[in-house]
Amino acid sequence: MESLANIAAALANNLFSQVAILIGLIALIGLLLQRKPFEQVIGGAVRATLGVVILNIGVDIFVAGLVAFQAIVSSAFRITPPTSASTMKTFLEGSGAVVPLVIALGFLIHLVLVSVFKAARYVYLTGHLMYWMSLVLVATLVEAVPGVDRVALIVVAAIVVACYWTLQPLCGWSH
Repeated sequence: MESLANIAAALANNLFSQVAILIGLIALIGLLLQRKPFEQVIGGAVRATLGVVILNIGVDIFVAGLVAFQAIVSSAFRITPPTSASTMKTFLEGSGAVVPLVIALGFLIHLVLVSVFKAARYVYLTGHLMYWMSLVLVATLVEAVPGVDRVALIVVAAIVVACYWTLQPLCGWSH
């Protein structure tokens, strides 16, 4: 029993703590469920993984540019720029470390909901939105309920995002 717990902990700490790999696995599962050809499955999973990596690099570059621009504007107007007590990196290393687990559990719940409710036949595979929704929800819950239990945070956030991922495609924008 202890070895099973060690395996689960290793998966949670190594595999599920890497958002890019997790999104790639979700894309892989989704493409397999759609019975796509092997090369499309592998290509789609790799593109999803690399997409998240590139997205994170782009965000870092954009934020660095904004910080430099903020310094220039602050200097030009002789004002003190606002400071933040936290950054995305520190949030993801702290309370936000549960985001990949929320995505993983939420996706599993979403697959169950899609299989149970035939009207909800769409598997949500928009990786960057899965990441963003999970991140924002975890940040909101952490702020709304200070000291929230980690397991409760993961379960509640996973249920909420799974419901969103199941219902959102049903509310199409086309008329």
